[in-house]
Amino acid sequence: MTSDDLPPLEGVKYYFVVQKFCFTAIGVDALSARRTIVNGFLFWIPNIVQFILSQPLTLYSLQHLEDMSLVTDAMAPVWQVLMANMKMALFLWHKKEMKKLVRDLWLWNLEATPDELKILEVENRKDTMTSFSFYMTVLTTGILALTSPFFKAFYRYLKGDNYWDALETPLKGSYFIDPKETYMGYFIAYMWAFIAIYAVLNTTLAADSLFSWIVHNISAHFWILRERLKSIAATNREGSHGYGKFRKSIGDCVRYHQRIIDTIDEFNKVFMTIVFVKFLISCIQIAFLAFQFVRGGDFAGQVFHMLFLMSISIQMMLYCYGGQRIKDESASISVAIYEYFHWDLLCPKSRKLLLLPLARSQKPCKLTGVFFIADLSLFLWVYKTAGSFVTLMMSVSDTSN
Repeated sequence: MTSDDLPPLEGVKYYFVVQKFCFTAIGVDALSARRTIVNGFLFWIPNIVQFILSQPLTLYSLQHLEDMSLVTDAMAPVWQVLMANMKMALFLWHKKEMKKLVRDLWLWNLEATPDELKILEVENRKDTMTSFSFYMTVLTTGILALTSPFFKAFYRYLKGDNYWDALETPLKGSYFIDPKETYMGYFIAYMWAFIAIYAVLNTTLAADSLFSWIVHNISAHFWILRERLKSIAATNREGSHGYGKFRKSIGDCVRYHQRIIDTIDEFNKVFMTIVFVKFLISCIQIAFLAFQFVRGGDFAGQVFHMLFLMSISIQMMLYCYGGQRIKDESASISVAIYEYFHWDLLCPKSRKLLLLPLARSQKPCKLTGVFFIADLSLFLWVYKTAGSFVTLMMSVSDTSN
């Protein structure tokens, strides 16, 4: 182990597994303080390929502005490519702050006692299950996008059509070569889409799973703080705490609480722009995908749009649930102080001592997205706004027809 390596957290299984896998897949080391891009080929080639792919897809949309179905079908992946590129650009822009946040949280977890380690194990198990489920949903969507053209062509072949004529590219676009003119042309277009989907999938998952990991570990420290307050209250009730020892214990809890708040502030600074971009683009994406789903189509296409919509919704839920969890966990400290301590048995000095942490914990911590607060109400707002966009697009489509 080098001086740059972080020691493992003993007793916690599958710690940072999904996050490490996704970052490794795009050639990035999210834990190293010295280097970020460890494999230039895995990082630059897929990201450049996915960015260039957005050009023929956008051109295809511009060429078919009279058909809203074709426009939304082509532009839905473009928004995902744009979001993946912006997430990675923002990660590189804030790489020092991002890595410092992750490393500090990792090293903080190493300070946990055996009992506190059990809390970390529970929260990290939740994170692993959440991140892995999200990974499988996005992976299934990507696989279906790459395989659905063959299923569609085979189905039409069984109905008597020519297989090659019925075969479409995974992503509709105006490519610089005609994919249907030669087999090599189709192979180039297919591999172009394959590499782009690989990059979008892992870039998106890397950023979103890292967000989930930070949220769950911050939540674990709020849980640990509540357990410490509960232990102090129980000891004080038994009469084994003098005022001096009680003041020291509460002071330690206040410092621990402030450390959590500082971590959340850093977390908010790093992810604020990412959250803003995520919800701004997701609103348009959901509208486009919902429009496609409402308009109908072949079975494979409908399944793909449904899975794509599920992936976007889960992405949004990760951020909304994470913001709501931080808000609720921070507010729970004031409830714990009210609940655990027997105020009628405390001396006046002890009561005054508890007023500071009580007052501070009544102000919940919040994750923001520049202009809004990330919580569950934002999730509903995005869907309501997307619904308005769908209604508008259906009106435009019906008018054009």
